[in-house]
Amino acid sequence: MNGCSNSIKQLLANPAHRPLGHGPGEIVSDESHRDGFARIGASEGFESFALLDIDRIAGDKIDPQIGLNNLPDELMEQIHNSGELGNCSLFDVLDITNSPFGWQIGQSPLTGESTIGSPIDDMFDALLNAFNIRGGYCIPVHSSRSKRGVVIYFGPEMQGDARYPQLSLATVEYFQWCFGQSSAQQSVSDIGLGTTEKTCLASLAEGGTDADLARHLELSEFSVAAFIGSAMKKLGAKTRCQAVAIALARRMI
Repeated sequence: MNGCSNSIKQLLANPAHRPLGHGPGEIVSDESHRDGFARIGASEGFESFALLDIDRIAGDKIDPQIGLNNLPDELMEQIHNSGELGNCSLFDVLDITNSPFGWQIGQSPLTGESTIGSPIDDMFDALLNAFNIRGGYCIPVHSSRSKRGVVIYFGPEMQGDARYPQLSLATVEYFQWCFGQSSAQQSVSDIGLGTTEKTCLASLAEGGTDADLARHLELSEFSVAAFIGSAMKKLGAKTRCQAVAIALARRMI
């Protein structure tokens, strides 16, 4: 079995970009997380991102609230002043799916049909195009309190039919660590990992595999998997990448 995906591995390997804990289940803007999402998006060629809270409903429409982002200030101001973000066809899709999807200006991500002639979509398409944004990728996320959010990545290329499984995995893993941990999990800093458990997690952070570790430690791959599983249990992690994230954040490796 392989270690963490390249995008999350590169992100977590740098102490400057390790996420900080937050209150359980809240999707809030914390500047310490901005560069993390930006680096994950950049690993697939996206130039900017925005994290939106889409848990609120106004009438029968999603009332999106833009939080953490690295979009140009002028673009953000114009989006805010429009007051029409929730009426974009993009949010028609987010209203009915929790699956990642690509999008591009001039096309409905729900039907694939042209949106040219739709006043709201035309307005936002022209606005995004003015900032060299022609498409992107949406990844729905959920906090531990089931708060709905979405991370939207933006770039200069059309992305209507694109699929980015590694981007989706890295984004969800990072979001869950930033916003999905319980306060009890986040407050524990004195969990005792054994030397071999630390070695295994450190190797995963560098992209190592079970086979690599087995050769280095002169153990069977079965034993390596057992040590990693033990570390995950001690850290309260559901996945290997989450265990690496927690161990790095607590400077245990």
